[in-house]
Amino acid sequence: MKRASIKDIARIAGVSVATVSYVINKKEGSRISEVTRNKILDIAEEINYTPNKIARSLKMSKSKLIGLIVPDISNDFYSNIARCIENEAMKLGYTILIGSSDENPDKFKKLTELFSQQQVDGMLVSPVAGSDDIIKKLLKDEYPIVSIDYYLENVELPAVTLNNFEISGQVFNYLMEHKFDELIYVGYNTHLPHLLDRQRGFERKIKEHGIASKKVLVEMGNVTSKVHAG
Repeated sequence: MKRASIKDIARIAGVSVATVSYVINKKEGSRISEVTRNKILDIAEEINYTPNKIARSLKMSKSKLIGLIVPDISNDFYSNIARCIENEAMKLGYTILIGSSDENPDKFKKLTELFSQQQVDGMLVSPVAGSDDIIKKLLKDEYPIVSIDYYLENVELPAVTLNNFEISGQVFNYLMEHKFDELIYVGYNTHLPHLLDRQRGFERKIKEHGIASKKVLVEMGNVTSKVHAG
């Protein structure tokens, strides 16, 4: 079934396409009578007219879409972040498109390409290891990007992150205050700086207190682990 268009409304109403456009897009300053305005709106409802958002976004250079890429949307941490972002975006008239990278640079790249094709106005991303060149290309193409939770050491872009180094130290202090006698650091075997910050914070405290510890590094994407004596 053919989609109803502004031209269809203009033909049925016996007015110009420009007149219909003024009414549908709620433009101010047009000298259109209330009778004609109501007639156009009634016809639009009768023929089930819906605006072509893609065409409109190309014309206005605004899609009112934001792309959000997180490691795993099923993770409570990221699903809560996504919900908060969605709520705030809706207040400003934006819709969020969400994808999970699964810490995979190829999937991360495909998601950025998909969002680019959807003409998103910007992206909120948690970069994965090996995504430096992908981010740099987006920045070169002048896409507004903000990094969330993660950050990249060799790419300059706005970021909203946790202070993982200090938080790791606070967790260590808590364990010491409750007199745990054996400490084990469990983390990913990764080059991602925000995850390494957690490890560095733990190692700093271990060194300051001069106590024995263990470090378990889990390979991202599988259950294999390596245990290192601290």
